[in-house]
Amino acid sequence: MNKLSLIKPLLIGAGALSIGAGIALAQEVEAFTKPVGYQTHVMKNGFNVFGVNFVNAPLVAGALTGVNGTTLTDTNADFSGLDTALQHTIEFEDGSWAVIASIAGTNVTTESNISAQVAAGDRYIVRQVKTIGEIFGPENESGLEAGTDANSSDIIWVPDGSGGFRKLYYTIGDGFFLTPGWKDLTTADENQADAGILFTHGLIFERVAAEDLEVIVTGHVKTTPTDVVVDQEYTYLSRIYPTGSTLDNSSLVDGVTIGDSATTSDNVWMPDGSGGFTKNYYTTGDGFFLTEGWKDVATGDADAADTETTSGYIMQIVGDTYTVTVTPPDFYADL
Repeated sequence: MNKLSLIKPLLIGAGALSIGAGIALAQEVEAFTKPVGYQTHVMKNGFNVFGVNFVNAPLVAGALTGVNGTTLTDTNADFSGLDTALQHTIEFEDGSWAVIASIAGTNVTTESNISAQVAAGDRYIVRQVKTIGEIFGPENESGLEAGTDANSSDIIWVPDGSGGFRKLYYTIGDGFFLTPGWKDLTTADENQADAGILFTHGLIFERVAAEDLEVIVTGHVKTTPTDVVVDQEYTYLSRIYPTGSTLDNSSLVDGVTIGDSATTSDNVWMPDGSGGFTKNYYTTGDGFFLTEGWKDVATGDADAADTETTSGYIMQIVGDTYTVTVTPPDFYADL
């Protein structure tokens, strides 16, 4: 479960303004800022599915002057100021985006080829991907259970893009092989504070302590569509948008396999706050008991279109893999 605070654009005068959970806007004169906010997630003992529904502020913005395969060019920009030790994305207004693999002056090379979706003249923004250290604190300021090793620590499961997960945790160190800090189960004592968490990824928070933990996540609000790849039988996704998203307005229906029942349709698994999941699907109707539309497996033919999506959810697919452009609620256009 989670609680959310969303701050709309504000006209800022001279001086700093503190908003949300201690977020401060730097001194500006007569400037508009995109909305920022914070979200409180309650992590219970066991496995919690959630999403980080905020992004970082843009670092570079402009319009492409050239596209050649995975090389995107803006001769009016200089990408050399980006920190190559951190992960970055380039995003477009229609929902297309890619992870940046390398930079060279006025060029960026992307990990995936999106040249069929973008062209010279298309406007873009570049962001640094949020890191595990940013989200939970470089020294575990969020207060995750931190033991001497992974077995005694809370673990964040991050999809690896191939059907598996990276497992990240914070340790106090064991005095021998592990120093204090963020670690990955597979990389021994390497510091993982800068490990990136893509904004489309749903996460699993494995809580080992018995008591609940409130985790506050902050950031900027993405206000444009987002292409989401559903390529695993169970794909863990972030809602992306912090508030207002429903099954109906999310545009998920444009990608899911639609059958005449729950078993012949893709299912959207959303945590119910009690350790289980609700399962929703879109059906053509069966001509008898089900009419066309979004349904909850547990509520028969009741209309589930206005069901709010949870911060993170799981897509269970029964048909082909696909990419769907997820859209923000209409009111985001005014943010």
